[in-house]
Amino acid sequence: QYGFLGGMATAGLVLPFGDTQPAVARELIDHLEARGAAHGWDYDPETFKLEANELLLEAGVELRFHSTFCDAMMSGNTVEGVVSLSKTGLEALPCHVVIDCTADGDVAASAGAEFSKGRSDGRMQPVTLMFRMAA
Repeated sequence: QYGFLGGMATAGLVLPFGDTQPAVARELIDHLEARGAAHGWDYDPETFKLEANELLLEAGVELRFHSTFCDAMMSGNTVEGVVSLSKTGLEALPCHVVIDCTADGDVAASAGAEFSKGRSDGRMQPVTLMFRMAA
């Protein structure tokens, strides 16, 4: 939905890595450290945006900025694309691979995937902000 990558990791300075996909997170942090833009899991959000953009473009990913997911395009149990909304209106985007980066699993939920939310008592862990101080 923003004009850059990273979601709340760059727009809100929320530390996103945890244990979800440590290999992918480690690769990005390694690239940031090589640029002098990270120390451990602490990183510069502006360089994060640039590095993430470069890595995804190098991998052949077609990026869609300023757009929001609306619906999964299904054929049986297979997601064959998504419908997104941008300032130009609704757009059907057929594709071979869909990566759900909605933070809340919106694509998976729209496709009918089973999921769980929170602990057994329904409570969820809040996000964690990073503290940054300008020198």
